[in-house]
Amino acid sequence: MKLVDILARELKAWPFGGHFAWQDYDKEVRFSPDSKHDFHMSELAEDNVRPRHGLNPLSGVTRAEWQAAVDALNAPKVVEWAKGSLPPIGSVVEWDGCTFAAEDPQEKDLHVGDQVTIIAHLKDGDFEIAAFTFNPSIHNAARGSVWVNQGARGCFRPVRTAEQVAAEEWDKARTEVLNAMTENGKTASEPEALWKFRLKVVGEMLDMGYRKDPKPCGS
Repeated sequence: MKLVDILARELKAWPFGGHFAWQDYDKEVRFSPDSKHDFHMSELAEDNVRPRHGLNPLSGVTRAEWQAAVDALNAPKVVEWAKGSLPPIGSVVEWDGCTFAAEDPQEKDLHVGDQVTIIAHLKDGDFEIAAFTFNPSIHNAARGSVWVNQGARGCFRPVRTAEQVAAEEWDKARTEVLNAMTENGKTASEPEALWKFRLKVVGEMLDMGYRKDPKPCGS
């Protein structure tokens, strides 16, 4: 295993003053140029180096590399399951919404896109459902952080990546701006060339950081 991967699992906090970390042949990890926070890891990394090479930062792991490995280790794992089936028990997925019966109304503090944890698979006759926990306090601070609900097949989706979330928010922001310009986006009488030009301009504005004001002037 690489040094950066072992550090991500065993190093709880990066020491102050450490520019980069390296490991010698006895499993000791040293932080150059300050060696006050040296410690021994549980195993010898594939890319360990002898002490005389330790002053070369190319042979070590920087704080940024360690932090990236920690973030990757702690990131929710993407779970996939067969179409038409329920997510595996123990998996963390996103709530994708469902159509609820009158006797089983939608949970008001469970929103599309919220992460939930599947805890059980149940059957009501031939109808399969998944029990899951979720955190309603994200939307309602007066409630606790762990509640249980249930959903059928089609109510869940894999956890989106940060890139997917950002892309969806960008598309949503562009739609809001375009709708604000013409009330309902592209009109039937608008030439295609003008529509594409507006798409280009609004996209460039969003890339520059502009967003639709939720409270327009005069409101």
